[in-house]
Amino acid sequence: MVEQELCAMLCVYQALHHLVAETAHHAHLPVSHISFKQILAAARRSVGADFSLSATGRQGP
Repeated sequence: MVEQELCAMLCVYQALHHLVAETAHHAHLPVSHISFKQILAAARRSVGADFSLSATGRQGP
């Protein structure tokens, strides 16, 4: 399960990084001018309050 969670986190990171790169390209800005922390916070808000990356509240198999 740890390997699966790590893979999922890496996929989310890659998707967010791709979003940052496309946003920077469309805005004619260098990627370094877009804060990854702000993109991550925006993604968490858009997914909803029920989604959490922490292990609390998980149900077992």
